[in-house]
Amino acid sequence: MVNDKPVAHRSDAVIMISFFIAIVLTMLTYPDSMRYMIPNWVLLVLFYWCLVAPDRVGVFTGWSVGLFIDILNFTVLGQHALTQALVALIAVSAARKILAYSLWQQCFIVLALSGLAIGFQFWVYRLAYGNEFTLVYWQSAVMAALIWPLIRILLDRIWYRGSQRSA
Repeated sequence: MVNDKPVAHRSDAVIMISFFIAIVLTMLTYPDSMRYMIPNWVLLVLFYWCLVAPDRVGVFTGWSVGLFIDILNFTVLGQHALTQALVALIAVSAARKILAYSLWQQCFIVLALSGLAIGFQFWVYRLAYGNEFTLVYWQSAVMAALIWPLIRILLDRIWYRGSQRSA
């Protein structure tokens, strides 16, 4: 029982570091030619942690990280917070089913969730700024689905290696 607390701190640190890296990747400046192809890194990391650690990462985490992204990007307050919270809600509520799917089937779920997030965010942009929605924005959802296997494998190795050492 004495070793339970340090294990929790270590695994919480892994989660926080992965969110920090995802936020940094989100905030990087990319060339204009790649701007619409960059996946939502925070959504991918949030989705992963909601699947494998739903007791630690959930709707409140999604809301908090999304609100932080809203503040960093100077966007409409709550825009990313709502989309991240919605993704977390779906992932946590269906985690067992989603984990039972193959990695390629999970890619389609990531595509759908990314598309949902993009659709909601540009609906807010349309209301706030009058921007037109074009198909180029969907490239990000496709890239998120294509990158999902790499994210899943990388975070699985980090998460499960850390839990084996502490056991």
